[in-house]
Amino acid sequence: MGYVHGGGAAVPLVQVRDSANVGFTPRSLDLGTHLWDTEVPFELTFTNGTTEPIEITSTRASCSCLMLDADAVRGRIVQPGQAIPISGLLDTGMHPGVLTRRITLGTTNGEYSAEVMLAVEGTWTISADAVDFGEIPLGDPETLTVSKEIVFEARPDCLLGSPEPTVEWIKCHASVVTKETTRLVIEVDPLLLPAGTSAGAIVLRTTSSVRPNTTVYVRARGMSVLTAQPAVVFLQGVQPRRVKIVGRDSEAVTVAEATCDDPSLQVCILEGGVIELSNPVGNAMLAARHVRVTDSTGRSVEIVVSAY
Repeated sequence: MGYVHGGGAAVPLVQVRDSANVGFTPRSLDLGTHLWDTEVPFELTFTNGTTEPIEITSTRASCSCLMLDADAVRGRIVQPGQAIPISGLLDTGMHPGVLTRRITLGTTNGEYSAEVMLAVEGTWTISADAVDFGEIPLGDPETLTVSKEIVFEARPDCLLGSPEPTVEWIKCHASVVTKETTRLVIEVDPLLLPAGTSAGAIVLRTTSSVRPNTTVYVRARGMSVLTAQPAVVFLQGVQPRRVKIVGRDSEAVTVAEATCDDPSLQVCILEGGVIELSNPVGNAMLAARHVRVTDSTGRSVEIVVSAY
């Protein structure tokens, strides 16, 4: 229990449940629209409309982005009929949208709350920060370009630089639609996309001093149009191994070219979509080698080769 000190002995505060006359004004405060990464000051009024003093015993905010000088408020005595200012800062953060936070005062007469809200406006916005292309046939000339679009919007004083893909199988082209809007076309090259699930990104750099850079994450799963049977070959000594190349649904193919990243391995093209691999030297390999096989239509598949 709190006390009010007069000229004589301390007088205990009396709990007066008259909530209709106690609390914040306004109970909901709209601060308007502000740029992200900005601390916006605000002020509320706490009124004691009862006939007894009320002590503020605690302060609580619904988020760390709402900042109060708790030491200046806690322990304060609000006399009957008195109204005191409660001021603070609301940090807009880094994400556009509506931000609503709650402040609560604990008192000897109960708890009282008010809402503080504002609209956060970014220097720029982007329609998606991640793009998933799903399954993409690999090495098929008929699907040389697989693309998706996202939209980048910015204030007139914020400029967007050239997109920077982090891996070679991602391409990105920017085209200005209006002064505020740029269309970004993201492409995946099936001739460069590895088999299996791959992830990359596109770095976007702007002239925004608050949040200059952002990243769009790209994901794709490369599905081989051609299949090597087997796809991994182990060569023992000089003994050759044969690999069958087939298309979708085991269709027959004609091999046009087969190249290896190690010239010491011998690669021969046989009839019926078959290639023969051998290690004439017979030496073991410390690392795997790769053979790229291309058929007569331009489709390709890779074979992993080890020797021991």
